[in-house]
Amino acid sequence: MIKYHYMLMTALAVMLVGCGGEAIPESKQLGSPRDWNNDDVDAVVSTTLEKIYSPLSGIAAAAPDVCDNIQFLRMKHRDATDDASDADAVFLMMPGILEGANAFEYIGRQMVYIAEQQYGEHIEVWGIDRRANCLEDLYAFNYVEQFVVTPEEAEEVLLGYYFKGQPHNNKTFEGFLTSEQLPYLEEFGMALATEDMFTIMETMMPDQTDRQAKLFVGGHSLGGIHTSVFLAWDKDGDPTTTEDAGYANTAGAFALDSILTPLNDIPNYIASLIPFHLGKLGLPIVNLGTKAAYHGAVKGIASNKVPRTTTFENGFSSRVLALPEAIAALAVTGPDLPSVALQNFPQEPDVNFIMDMMNTRNFDDLLHGPDLREYRYTQESMVALFFDDNFSTLGFLGTSLGHLNGGPMAEKAPLLSFLNDLPLLGNFVDAIYTSRQQHIGTNTDTLYSWANFDEVASPSDPTYTDVSGRYVFTDHSTEMSDIKDFTRALYVGETNLTEWYFPTRIMIDSFFGIPFPHATDVGLKVYHRNATLAVPKIEFIGGEGAVKPLLDLGLISDVGAQRVILEGMNHLDPMFAVANASSHYHNPVINTLLQFAREHRTQ
Repeated sequence: MIKYHYMLMTALAVMLVGCGGEAIPESKQLGSPRDWNNDDVDAVVSTTLEKIYSPLSGIAAAAPDVCDNIQFLRMKHRDATDDASDADAVFLMMPGILEGANAFEYIGRQMVYIAEQQYGEHIEVWGIDRRANCLEDLYAFNYVEQFVVTPEEAEEVLLGYYFKGQPHNNKTFEGFLTSEQLPYLEEFGMALATEDMFTIMETMMPDQTDRQAKLFVGGHSLGGIHTSVFLAWDKDGDPTTTEDAGYANTAGAFALDSILTPLNDIPNYIASLIPFHLGKLGLPIVNLGTKAAYHGAVKGIASNKVPRTTTFENGFSSRVLALPEAIAALAVTGPDLPSVALQNFPQEPDVNFIMDMMNTRNFDDLLHGPDLREYRYTQESMVALFFDDNFSTLGFLGTSLGHLNGGPMAEKAPLLSFLNDLPLLGNFVDAIYTSRQQHIGTNTDTLYSWANFDEVASPSDPTYTDVSGRYVFTDHSTEMSDIKDFTRALYVGETNLTEWYFPTRIMIDSFFGIPFPHATDVGLKVYHRNATLAVPKIEFIGGEGAVKPLLDLGLISDVGAQRVILEGMNHLDPMFAVANASSHYHNPVINTLLQFAREHRTQ
């Protein structure tokens, strides 16, 4: 794994060549008024973490007892009954790779609110946590959310508990788990996750006629692919009895920066969504379509020759995946305060790796610094450095949150812009990386702050330029997600947005099993392979997301879905595009999805 870490760093370094001069961004705009706020939404919408007891069996039964529960966020009208069958429509949502249920915290709450306020309807949204999320110890995050108000105390609790081994209230963090400690994840694959979807819908809405009438199933990124798997799944394994098939238990399907696809098209699509090469996992790159390859990969997990999670210890680790929630929790206590936690984060290879990757201007900076810890950023801007498309290198994190403000900036990694313009290759670069035009602060004395999406540009002043007005950093058409809404979703409630322990078995099932005829021989009950053709469906494709470049190359099959191109949106924007700033931006996802449900429900 250490070897891979340095190989990846070298590859990044090749792309981080020198760039031109500096430019200082103009002052922030005033921002736009909000049509409603979070308090208004919370007065209408109930958000609870629901759990359904469903004990694991076989090898998986060795997991901690807490993993015997399926959990999901349930968002519904406060005045609605507890019986989901009474709802006008229900949306079951599956997250993407490395995502938890909070990926749908913003869009779900807004959908419930808008459905009631604008249409007088009571809908529900259920955001699923995959089983492996049970392994995350969120004690200190939940404590800080409930009881801490100062950034100093928040930092003391979070860094002490998670990164310094300090007990809190007589509770001690047992550490971030390694692959060796997780043998039971061998069985945390597509079969378990899909059966959990069935358990949720059958428990919450027992009557199949209700599910056929008003239950809509979908997801983001890999969750869209998983929706295709769900539609094809036959729960009892008997394809002649179709009442238990996924497609026979839903009124329609949807995908958020994802596609609803024939199962044999899955491998090439998923390859565009993961932030690493399959070779990193020790998996063969050829002959994927054989039963022997599938069994070999599963045996690799059992022996731990193939890591049981898709993280790697000296780079994109579970500890790194916990950092965004810590940064978000600190940002809420004082968004405009300097991030003193920068200097106090652990000096570990994985933490240093992610900080270097996010804040390196060129090859010389990578080798000699200054590194991220030497800069001064506000706590809110730290969140954006990880996720905003103008700063985060990884496309699967891309969100359109605004831009840095307050000091000199320079363009970083301009070679990516050059590669983007090359025929064919540029499409794949677009699918992996975020913005063609990325920037970085250049002055270690300046306190850089964050200009929100509506503080950088507006319909009347659509470009965010330097003080001279000549250099354009970003524009109104490509900024639409509120940093405060996004920060909230990273930390709020009993679950979170980033997934610390994403099971490799899901990827093995997706690459080596589900697309091929032997799938049903190895317990993957996808008997109805053309099921995507059997239900109404809608796809929301980010104009700057992971799918559009592949669509432009003609690599995405047309299965008759209503396809909505979301101009300017990155990979995470479909869930976070602002819904309550109509004078500034019209959300093209929420009302369209609600209208889709109204057109295709039958009750």
